[in-house]
Amino acid sequence: MNENILYKNLIRLAIFVLSLTAFTMWFSKVTAQTIFVTDNPYNADFICYVTNNRFEADWSIYMTNNRYDAGEGRWFYVDSRYDADYVVYFTDNKFISNYIIFKTRNRYLANFNPQ
Repeated sequence: MNENILYKNLIRLAIFVLSLTAFTMWFSKVTAQTIFVTDNPYNADFICYVTNNRFEADWSIYMTNNRYDAGEGRWFYVDSRYDADYVVYFTDNKFISNYIIFKTRNRYLANFNPQ
């Protein structure tokens, strides 16, 4: 009888560990993308040029007003660089930028892959 209780508890522990692992993997994909815009390109994580041509862009970005809606290409601007996930510098010169972005009005067309 004691072996049966031990077996049940081991199965419960395995299910708990697997569900915890799955939750952390899901949570890491759903992290917010809060953005701080800097005036200094040396402090920036990304130097971006904004284009009007969607097919020229590396990323399609949707600007949101809700901090909790941010993620997967939906950017939310913050006032402090310490609250931001990424620091971005916007330039007018396409050739010194690291990435070309297109600001879309459709949140489902947002595409952001910072690798």
